[in-house]
Amino acid sequence: MLLTLVWHILGFFTILIPLVYLAPEQNTASFVWTSTADADAWPNYGIAFCIGVTTSTFPFVGYDAASHLAEEVHNPKVVIPRAMIGTILISGLLGFGMIIALLFSMGDPAALLESPVSLAGYSFIQIYYNAVQSLPATNAMTAVSLVVVIMANFGLQAGCSRTVWAFARDKGLPVSSYLEHVSPRSQIPFRAIMLSVAIQSLLGLINIGSSTAFNAFITPVILGVLKRMRGEPIPYEPFSLGKYRNFANWFAIVYTLFTSFFLFWPIMVYPTAATMNWSIVLVGAVALFSIFWWVVEGRRSFVGPNIDMTLDQHVAAN
Repeated sequence: MLLTLVWHILGFFTILIPLVYLAPEQNTASFVWTSTADADAWPNYGIAFCIGVTTSTFPFVGYDAASHLAEEVHNPKVVIPRAMIGTILISGLLGFGMIIALLFSMGDPAALLESPVSLAGYSFIQIYYNAVQSLPATNAMTAVSLVVVIMANFGLQAGCSRTVWAFARDKGLPVSSYLEHVSPRSQIPFRAIMLSVAIQSLLGLINIGSSTAFNAFITPVILGVLKRMRGEPIPYEPFSLGKYRNFANWFAIVYTLFTSFFLFWPIMVYPTAATMNWSIVLVGAVALFSIFWWVVEGRRSFVGPNIDMTLDQHVAAN
């Protein structure tokens, strides 16, 4: 993880400096901060904005990976909040800086979007090339970005696999007794990890949206709000937002419901098979299978989480 952090920060400057310094044409501050563009994909800016906001959900997917590793971390009530907040602060600042640099260096948006590379879905590569005017340099900058994405997937994989393991431990999945196994040697849920890798690899073969942000982000927030509404105590110490926690929870719920709704929308009014957002098909299939499994087996086998069992006790039990 230290290597990921170092690469993330060094990669930021590796791309930012040539992008800003070598770009032959810099857009004005007015263009960056006040102009709007719809590219005629939707009839009004309101819908275009709502769909565009969904791109902000991806950076929020991986930060919660630390919370899924709470049973494997010493002093998690202190370490986990620090890790989650530190991730958002560092990635948020670097990401915002990179977005501003790209907007200043992108040149004419219409010409950018008409380039073959942009039409293939990689406008940022065209921006790199427009700035440095060199294929080797563009490839190097793209490689830096690609490695960052690969490293970010480690966090996604950690969170996903631990969620699978925890649900299997609670008898909520098919073949739960197999998936809940924790390797005594490595102390990790190897089978759950391999299942997550296999599924994500298959999904990587098709270009679809993702509801991961909704599942990973909204569930613990809603559960926390429900406990507060019922007057049940929640042990916040040693980390607490104090009087701001209710506002933060409700804002998170509204934001996530809003973005999750527009995650299913296509990028244009009349999409083709290639531009259609097929995430609704995936989410619908998962929902139907979940209902089917609950009726057939889940309602009888699901036992709920055992919050008093540590990972070492679980390993010993298996």
